[in-house]
Amino acid sequence: ALTVSRGIGRENNLPWKLKSDMMFFNQVTSGLPVTCPVGQMNVVLMGRKTWESLPLRSRPLKNRINVVISHQKVLDLAHGVHHARSLDDALTLLSRVYGPGSRNQVNRIFVIGGAQLYKVAMEHPKLNRIIATVIYNEIDCDVFFPVDFRNSSMCFPWKKQDHSVLESWIGFKIPQGKINENGLDY
Repeated sequence: ALTVSRGIGRENNLPWKLKSDMMFFNQVTSGLPVTCPVGQMNVVLMGRKTWESLPLRSRPLKNRINVVISHQKVLDLAHGVHHARSLDDALTLLSRVYGPGSRNQVNRIFVIGGAQLYKVAMEHPKLNRIIATVIYNEIDCDVFFPVDFRNSSMCFPWKKQDHSVLESWIGFKIPQGKINENGLDY
């Protein structure tokens, strides 16, 4: 999620509590299409600060392959969590570890933060989709999404798709229009 001014975090945390959006995030990043072969899993790529912001009880994110991308060595990785030094290193690692013939294989890859990784991913030729919840209230943030992808003149080739395209891609129905939760509209 991000605010209209592209705020995504404050003091290494999400500055909002949106249970419905968190459930949507979990469903999208861990869910697999019914046509998906057995043994496939989705991947979540995240920067070190995003990893550290996850509550200990939530690490690693369940039912997903977790990869932490950081130039630094990350010392508190949980068992089975991978470390890569760059986005390209992460993609190479995934193709090597989860390639053809391996017990588990990659279905979809999601970049889940933070700002530096989003910037690198936005410039990567393999990025082909952004799923974003926009919070219409202004919230005090100190970390921002690096690109205004909602402004078409600033971010070619991105374009907003119809709601039905999102539902088709994620494989389930979601409410359309603004939702109000905890005093926030999104």
